[in-house]
Amino acid sequence: TDWINNLKLRLSYGKIGNDRIDDFAYISRLDGEGVYSNNEESSVEDLLTGVAIGKLANPEIKWETSVTSNLGVDFSMLQNRINITADV
Repeated sequence: TDWINNLKLRLSYGKIGNDRIDDFAYISRLDGEGVYSNNEESSVEDLLTGVAIGKLANPEIKWETSVTSNLGVDFSMLQNRINITADV
């Protein structure tokens, strides 16, 4: 028709993520060697060495994702005197 100058339908979809997760954050880690005493008055012979859990496991950890979508229409009529833009 002559009175419609522009009619445009727009549709967009996007998914974005965040990968700023520490390496191996889903498993437990052990801290390095420590020197421990088994009593208060210990000598060098009584010292024990060992490791301890440094960080607990989190098996539910995953990338953060965000999804966006958009539906829009552009419409102009009467020699571009009336312009309508709508987005959802």
